[in-house]
Amino acid sequence: LIVFLIVMELLSKPTDQFLADKQRYFSKNCVVEEFNTHSAKIHTIGWNCNGKKLASGSCDKTITIFGFDRERFKKENTLKGHSESVDQLCWHPLNADLLSSASCDKTVKIWDTKSISNHFIIISTKCKHNSNTGRKYKYNVEP
Repeated sequence: LIVFLIVMELLSKPTDQFLADKQRYFSKNCVVEEFNTHSAKIHTIGWNCNGKKLASGSCDKTITIFGFDRERFKKENTLKGHSESVDQLCWHPLNADLLSSASCDKTVKIWDTKSISNHFIIISTKCKHNSNTGRKYKYNVEP
């Protein structure tokens, strides 16, 4: 699971134009808006492949999607469906609306951010992963 998420993250690296746009934005705007959208600490964030959306995952069991235009950020949606903290997020490298999330509830979900009610459980594990033990764990793949 961790390897899958790392590979997805490597495949979704931003383009030079994306980096140039963000660098230009942040160089002109020293103070960026602060959003109080989560009720607990944030574990993970990630930009989508076209640089127009930012997702944050939190201990409050939610994912917040922000839209970005040339002027500013705005909160678009809050995704709910995990029963424990959201620990990792990864956007699809080609489809700017598909987001995957991994949670301490032992599930990985794929979200269509155009339709916030649509998510699909891809993998559910029987135990939590502990990278320090190297323990193998069983998992179920659901259609």
